[in-house]
Amino acid sequence: MDQVPRLSWSPARELRLSADYEAAFFQTILDAPDDDTPRLIFADWLEERGESERAQLIRVQCELARLPADNPRHPQYAEWKACEQALLRTHEREWAAPLARLVNGWEFRRGFIDAVTMTVAAFLDHGEQLFKLTPVTHVRFLDSRYLLPVLADCPALSRLRRVQFFSHYLDDAALPALAASPHLRQLVWLHLGKNNLTNRGVGILANSPNLAALQYLNLSANFISRAGARILAAGGTLPALTAVDLSNNLIDLEGVAALRQRFGDNLVCFGQGSLSQLGRLVEFLERQGVPQGTEGYPELPLERLEHWLSQLPSAAGRD
Repeated sequence: MDQVPRLSWSPARELRLSADYEAAFFQTILDAPDDDTPRLIFADWLEERGESERAQLIRVQCELARLPADNPRHPQYAEWKACEQALLRTHEREWAAPLARLVNGWEFRRGFIDAVTMTVAAFLDHGEQLFKLTPVTHVRFLDSRYLLPVLADCPALSRLRRVQFFSHYLDDAALPALAASPHLRQLVWLHLGKNNLTNRGVGILANSPNLAALQYLNLSANFISRAGARILAAGGTLPALTAVDLSNNLIDLEGVAALRQRFGDNLVCFGQGSLSQLGRLVEFLERQGVPQGTEGYPELPLERLEHWLSQLPSAAGRD
């Protein structure tokens, strides 16, 4: 009987097998981003290969992530935190080296680089390569203003659970492409703070069936008024939405009341002092004969808003 030929061992083949196993682990973790089990199995595999410190980071960060956000203290919290920081001080650049040329910044969570900061252009060019190197679920995008429609068509977006477009000068016209993207159906967290969005933009987001899984929405520092607050309070097609941040917008008390009726006092974030400050600004503008229409005050240059804000009686107590 013919013998089955045996594959001879070689360092090159060992490296290929190792890379294949690692890619399979990353895919399993990407497929179940909230499950610690694949991560801890991978930690055991790393331990067997002699990478005990890399395995230790996964285990200790998984333990830290399990602690409740409102009370993270645990008898071993200080020990776990010190261990995490020591491992990252020693090895972070080494462990991040494979993707350092692709991104502008990164953050380890539950043992892996989970969040990165990068340009939209880099994500379009290297997104698939990025996911082969680490199970990223969160991208803080840079410079998206003119590439947002292209990004919305990128299948790699479907790997993400959280995205951020902070201070990109986006206006309402930029949102239809994003809201229409079928690649955002897994998204649970969206940050669009410090842009030029109005109530019309809120309506575009609130009525997107592709954002039905969204749980957190940050629209801070835009030009949203009570009408936008009512749109979010009504729910639209965002049934999973449980937390919103509308700090530093132009929302009056009526808008706040509508939001609190849906989200509750603890789920609507207005930022310390900003609610009363902007409420006074709304009243001041109305006294000046500037009506608050359905689009808030998008036609007013920011310098004029800041000038009016400086006229308020309690301007000395501004944030």
